[in-house]
Amino acid sequence: MATILGMGSGLASSGGSASSGVKSALYYSVNPAKAGVLTISLTYSTAIVGTPQISINQQGSTDITAQNMTDSGNQTTWTYDYTVVANDGSSYLDGSATVSISSVVDGSGNPSRTPSNRMFTIDTTAPLSVIVLNDDTPTSLNVVSYGITFDEAITGFTTSDITITGALSAFSSIDELIDNGDNSFTLTLNVPESGNGTVGFNIGTGLTDVAGNSFAGASSPFYTLVNDAELNGVALSYSDSIVNAGTQTIT
Repeated sequence: MATILGMGSGLASSGGSASSGVKSALYYSVNPAKAGVLTISLTYSTAIVGTPQISINQQGSTDITAQNMTDSGNQTTWTYDYTVVANDGSSYLDGSATVSISSVVDGSGNPSRTPSNRMFTIDTTAPLSVIVLNDDTPTSLNVVSYGITFDEAITGFTTSDITITGALSAFSSIDELIDNGDNSFTLTLNVPESGNGTVGFNIGTGLTDVAGNSFAGASSPFYTLVNDAELNGVALSYSDSIVNAGTQTIT
């Protein structure tokens, strides 16, 4: 997971002096970027002389320095394909990365300004979740509540991503899925009014974070429904169904 510094991938206003120099701006094929190829584009306001070089400083110990960019054919737009490597805890780390471009000039000798939009975000880590049962178990509730929290923003989480599990799955249903904000959700399940057994749910693998990293799926703890005076596998019976003054035998 990474803190996202900028979701956009479009061209921003140029940095540097407002009165002189060649304007330039960077943009990215995706931002944030997961593991794979990220195309970085650099656009100048006019054709430049020579070849700009790109350096990228990411959070790990392995950076790139002074690599030639590729001209798109008109000396104004240049590209570089940067390979984003999965977080390994040392050489490559998720987080913000900063792009630097060497100074160039146009045909009149005007120097290039520092480009705008120099930072992008690397996020190569799959999202994780924590699922907690909000109600006591075993009990005889008819509606059971769960809390679901993801460690980062995920896209498109709906009830279609949830499959009810357990011995009572055929007799249970989803009541409601509430988005609480801050990547937190509350799920309530309808369970049978009678009978005994377990119910829980699985979250499928179709979810991704904003960068496109796939969620591996998750399973909830089970809720145990106990009715008919049965608790923890011990059945209780009574000598009389209606008790008046006297002795009642429970076995």
